[in-house]
Amino acid sequence: MKLIICCVWFVLLTSGTSSAKGWRGLVPLRSTRQDVERLLGPSSNFYYDLKNEIVQINFSSGSCQGDQPDSYRVAANVVTRIMVIPKSEPTLDSFKVKTGSYKKKVDGDIQEHVFYYDEEAGESIETFEDRVESITYTPGASEVSLRCYASFEDWMTANNIACVLAAAKFDEFGALSLGEERVRLKNIAIQLKSASPMSRGWIIVYGLKRGGRGAAVRRAKRIKHFLVTEQGLASGRVLTVVGPTVDEPIIELWISFVGQSLPGFSHAIPENHNKRD
Repeated sequence: MKLIICCVWFVLLTSGTSSAKGWRGLVPLRSTRQDVERLLGPSSNFYYDLKNEIVQINFSSGSCQGDQPDSYRVAANVVTRIMVIPKSEPTLDSFKVKTGSYKKKVDGDIQEHVFYYDEEAGESIETFEDRVESITYTPGASEVSLRCYASFEDWMTANNIACVLAAAKFDEFGALSLGEERVRLKNIAIQLKSASPMSRGWIIVYGLKRGGRGAAVRRAKRIKHFLVTEQGLASGRVLTVVGPTVDEPIIELWISFVGQSLPGFSHAIPENHNKRD
């Protein structure tokens, strides 16, 4: 029986040429686990928490059965994907990326969340408010014949999956006292601290008709300040978004993996309302 889960999933199965990019000399389908451990040491959880970045490296299993949608028919322990999360969240301009040569994909309702991807180089850059949140390196198009699955849909069919949940709503609340709000925020902070560093929290603050977008922006900034300054979460693990205008106060807390999109604003947008205000 197929697993049926209602959701949205964003995956870049990028193509490219044999000039696929890499990170610190590690190149997908060229480097092995031995190369990684020679550079970074062994790891039992597929990621490295370094001084300036967090790096997740995926390896092939040697078989396509049950592998991820971007897996390849290669020997076991070959690097298939590298994701780098800068801790400093550099601006896209300071990162010196010529985005004119990249394709662009906006994350639905979350207009601040943008992906740039270079199909020829097998590189995807995730940004939020023009700050670089992650860079992902994948194999080039010369290796396209080695893919286990031609598309995400083929992977779903082969593994009897109807849909995959990209993000999960952790909590939702309305008007609360400052103390009550902080109790709810502490809960998501605890969850994120115990989870993989490849996960992040999203805070969606819906605007109020009587307070306008400005009040929602101030509340979003206050929430992020609390989670980062008082709860000790890294800035890049807490992304705040101002949603459309609603009648009553609403705050949503979501948890997703880095590089994934959100399903979008779950509360109805009034007809003819400009959701970006």
